[in-house]
Amino acid sequence: PAGQAVEYMVGWEVQRLKFQLAMEDTFAGIAKASRRPTVLLCDRGAGDAAAYHPPEQWPALALAAVGPKANGDAQWAAKMLVDRYDLVLHLVSAAIGAEEHYEKSGNSARRETAEEAIQVDHNIMKAWDQHHARRVIDNSTDFAGKIRRVITAICSHLGVLSPTGFRHRFAIHRSDLHIPEDVKCEEFTVKYTFLPGSTEALNTCVRERLQKGTTRSITYARKEPNGKITERAISSREAKALLREGACPEVPAFTRVRRAFIHADHYFELDDQDNDTQILQVEASSKDQHLTFPDWLSPAIIKEFPSNYDLFRVAKALAAEKAKATAPASSASTSPAAVEVSTLPPSNSAAAK
Repeated sequence: PAGQAVEYMVGWEVQRLKFQLAMEDTFAGIAKASRRPTVLLCDRGAGDAAAYHPPEQWPALALAAVGPKANGDAQWAAKMLVDRYDLVLHLVSAAIGAEEHYEKSGNSARRETAEEAIQVDHNIMKAWDQHHARRVIDNSTDFAGKIRRVITAICSHLGVLSPTGFRHRFAIHRSDLHIPEDVKCEEFTVKYTFLPGSTEALNTCVRERLQKGTTRSITYARKEPNGKITERAISSREAKALLREGACPEVPAFTRVRRAFIHADHYFELDDQDNDTQILQVEASSKDQHLTFPDWLSPAIIKEFPSNYDLFRVAKALAAEKAKATAPASSASTSPAAVEVSTLPPSNSAAAK
């Protein structure tokens, strides 16, 4: 409706917003009916519309789009169009920081000049200023890197590690770790079962993620001799079938208590595995991204693991450590030596999440 009379543009926007809200609500209803964990990705949130209308006009427009549920409150309606989303990702226009890639030719959706696009970007940024969980994805990397950062931001918000992100892993000394009470942590239990026949070179693992006693996800991971790791989500029925023969004799099933939190746009996971050393995993969008640690965490860091950190060997070390701890005193001298997690040599591993 660009260039049309104001009355027509307002009427067009109201109907478009009604359609958008109905479509989003419909897909949310379908997702709920599936009873499966689902993420709805919306290309353009309803709040974007505010960027294309005068600020004094927007509340009334929002009220007309939201309808009776706003109970006549225009400010509430405008706020609802922003707050209805759990996470907002603002992908900065290529006109800001990647000007050489901002071209109108070949892209019919681009009507604005570069200067106009910059202004619209600023308006959209302002429209979402009050959202509680907005992430800004700028043009500091190439487009592929930009998409990786989008995926990482979504996974961080959901509390899962990103399949495209880079993971730094650190050994954390338990006695030096003191998590402040005001740090918002989400706690999970993760159970790992390496299946019979697993070796360091080739192994398979069933990983179950639980929260408050309820299974949230089950994953099957397989590591090939060439180091390639493949993972897929599986049902509880398939997991039961795989676990029918029990665990690998060398590596009994083990669990970790996982505490996850976000700091400075990084997703942190602290894995407690009942020994002196905890494992910290930090999600980054690239290997070279600068990491910012909370002040309370830095003193507890012992060292960073190599990028080819190995969970199978960690599991073997834990099994040896427990065997030594429970062995009779008379046989302690012949028990296999426990290998400290913090000194494990590098190797690839399945299910190293």
